[in-house]
Amino acid sequence: MSTANASSFESLAKASALNFTPRLSKRGKLLGAVIIGRPVGELRRAYHALHQAHDQLKRTQQQLLQSEKMASLGRLVAAWRTS
Repeated sequence: MSTANASSFESLAKASALNFTPRLSKRGKLLGAVIIGRPVGELRRAYHALHQAHDQLKRTQQQLLQSEKMASLGRLVAAWRTS
């Protein structure tokens, strides 16, 4: 690897999250590797969006649970009033 290529690879590695996956033959011999890099900022934005979606899902689940509780209580009161 030339000095210029090594330098650009090092700057890529600093600005990216790298994932290294070995590729093996059927006998387990190393054939090569796949290296994938994603910019750290992109990962942070994706994790932030995922966290927001998860929080929204938890709020929606709590609202649904509360609605079901109230509906159940309403049915219980209606049954008690008719008896």
